[in-house]
Amino acid sequence: MFRHTGFRESWTADAAAEVAAGKGRPRASLNVSGAKLHLGLMSNRFHEAREIEGGCEFGLGPQGYLRVQDSRQAILPDRLTANGPGLAVTVVLDRPCAMKAFRRENGRLWVPFDLRVPRGTSLHYQPALTRRERDAGERRPPHIEGSLAVYGPADGGTGCADVGKLGHFHRRRAFDHKGRWTWEDWVIEKGRLWGTTPLDWLQSSERQWPITLDSYFGYYDPVGASEFDISNAYIYAISGSPVSSGTCTQLEAYRPYTSGWGKTMGLYAWSDGNPANLLQDTAEESETGVGWHFLPLDAPQAVVASTTYGLAITPSIPDLTFRYDSVTNAGRYGSYNYVAGVHPASFPTPTTDNKQFSFRANYTPAGGSVVPQIMASLRHRWG
Repeated sequence: MFRHTGFRESWTADAAAEVAAGKGRPRASLNVSGAKLHLGLMSNRFHEAREIEGGCEFGLGPQGYLRVQDSRQAILPDRLTANGPGLAVTVVLDRPCAMKAFRRENGRLWVPFDLRVPRGTSLHYQPALTRRERDAGERRPPHIEGSLAVYGPADGGTGCADVGKLGHFHRRRAFDHKGRWTWEDWVIEKGRLWGTTPLDWLQSSERQWPITLDSYFGYYDPVGASEFDISNAYIYAISGSPVSSGTCTQLEAYRPYTSGWGKTMGLYAWSDGNPANLLQDTAEESETGVGWHFLPLDAPQAVVASTTYGLAITPSIPDLTFRYDSVTNAGRYGSYNYVAGVHPASFPTPTTDNKQFSFRANYTPAGGSVVPQIMASLRHRWG
């Protein structure tokens, strides 16, 4: 991912009601650094829209209601803490007959969302890890398994060529009145986003109504939600391309834990779908804080607009932890034994994997102009 040196991340949320023919049309939006995601609930059963703190509530008559609310104002059962601000979307069913408002099929209750995003935005499903992946050092929290990482847009008319990672949709959960809960699932079907709940859980004689179908529609978080321990016997890379020609002076990597262990990064040319020859590397860096670590290149490197580059890293120990999301074919790695401040002149024979690491490159556009943009190399697709 490339980003202009003057980029400023911003986030706003909006929840409102459109009322037509006496029926509320629930809608909401997340605006992240100029990229706007619109959400609507595809049901004509909602009405009686009213404003609440941080959002809106839509009635289902005597059967329940939908609440769309800034997550910082929401009070919800057993709320999982998000890494950033977002929208809480809650459907409360007061009695079993309220399920008639939604599709019931294949043993699940289907709640449809009309999600409209800038062209180039992509949603990436985060599957449960296999035993082999866990043994290799990958870690994914339960609320991230079955979640959706949101990246893009490639060009959404926002003034940004790409804003990298927009945020994350937590895996949904359903609660009954006694606090008993079950996982729900996100499903993307024919371009529409659905939240699904097991009917056998909803219809169990143990259920105490009302039932709360709860999720973060999305929250702002620019880093990966899973973790992987990179070994000092390997070099890992992702790709990115700048929107403008300019000069790259610094690479960055996100670290989720405090440690003083070293790491070195490198900027590579990209050829035939893989990192190729080294353009510049960095000195070893051993900052201890949690967050983005900044590694200046040994010398400024000219970069060309819309040209793909590789951002690579190698740590000094066998198990230094970095953040990532699962994105199909996003990563490359090869065998390389760590040398402080030195990356190989040619990237080792690469193997492709699905890790989109939280690495980025800062650059200044030619002429010194600073435009708030971020770049990443993700296609327009639902993944």
